[in-house]
Amino acid sequence: MKDFILLGNKQSATLKSMWPYVMEGAVRYGYTSPKSFLAPDGSEEKNLAGLSRWYTTFPVQKKCRLMLTKSYYADPSQYPHYEGFDAIEVGFVKDIPYDYFGVIGVPVTYLDNQHPDFEIVGASTGTGGQLTNGILAHQQDLQIKGRTKNSPTRIFIKRRSL
Repeated sequence: MKDFILLGNKQSATLKSMWPYVMEGAVRYGYTSPKSFLAPDGSEEKNLAGLSRWYTTFPVQKKCRLMLTKSYYADPSQYPHYEGFDAIEVGFVKDIPYDYFGVIGVPVTYLDNQHPDFEIVGASTGTGGQLTNGILAHQQDLQIKGRTKNSPTRIFIKRRSL
């Protein structure tokens, strides 16, 4: 693969053609998230509203700023389990529990600031989609308490073995 830097939607990381490279670490988010850019002809500025990311094959060494301060065991009801899939749902990256060792579904924004104690084990392709690496091939939707999770994308992480 040739080296590149490209601008794309943050959800593009889980596209079928892109995900294998993101999961193995060959393609990663860049250092910044562009807020706006000029159209190629210079005529109009486009507002990206935080939805875009730089993707690159070049080395990116970010300092992890994610502080794990939440405890799963302090209140397990805050972390619902998916039906038919042994994982918990975490709605915000800042709420990842430091004391849970199973699979955790987190928002795609986890890729902005990956924690070194966790490894990526899969991703959902969106509502109605399957995990791109086949962990959840038997289930069409991510469901919690009988309702389909309407979140567009989930990255599945698991604490690394010590």
